[in-house]
Amino acid sequence: MWRIALSAVQLCATALYLGGAVTMELVLRYAQRELPGPQTAVTCQVSGRRWRWWAQGSLAVAGLAFFGSSRSQPPPPALGVAYWTVWTVLAGVLLVMSYRAHPAMARKIDPGADSEERRRRREELKKAIARMDRLLRTELALASLLAFVSSLYFEAVTAAN
Repeated sequence: MWRIALSAVQLCATALYLGGAVTMELVLRYAQRELPGPQTAVTCQVSGRRWRWWAQGSLAVAGLAFFGSSRSQPPPPALGVAYWTVWTVLAGVLLVMSYRAHPAMARKIDPGADSEERRRRREELKKAIARMDRLLRTELALASLLAFVSSLYFEAVTAAN
C-alpha cells in the first residue's frame, strides 16, 4: 500500500513541476510581452526566483518518492533507466537555468558605462535570453517526458497490487 502512496506522491510532484513549467512558459512569458522593459526584467527575476524553489522541491520529492517506491519492488529495468535518465538531465537543466542562465539575464548595465560597454552588455543579454529560451523549451520537453514515464510507473505499480 505504501508503494502505491509513494508512487502517487511521485506522480503528483512530477505533475506540479510540469504544471509550473507550462505556466511559466505559456502564461507568464506572454504576459511579460505586454510590460515595459524594466517591468519585464523585474517580473522575470522575481517569478524565476520563486519558481526555482518550487521546481527544485518538486523534482527532489519526485526523485525521492520514486527511489522509495522502487526499493521494495524495482520497476522494469527499462522504466527505471528511463526515469533516472530523464530525471537527471532535467535536474541538470534546472541547475543550469537557476544558477547560470537566470543570473546572466539579471546583470545590469552600469549607468557610467561607455557606449561600447553598453553595446557589449546588450549583446550579452540577447545571447542570454536566447540561451534561456532554448533551456525553457528543453525543460518543457523533459518535464513532459518525465510525467509520461511517471504515469507508466504509477500504472505498473497499481497493476501489480
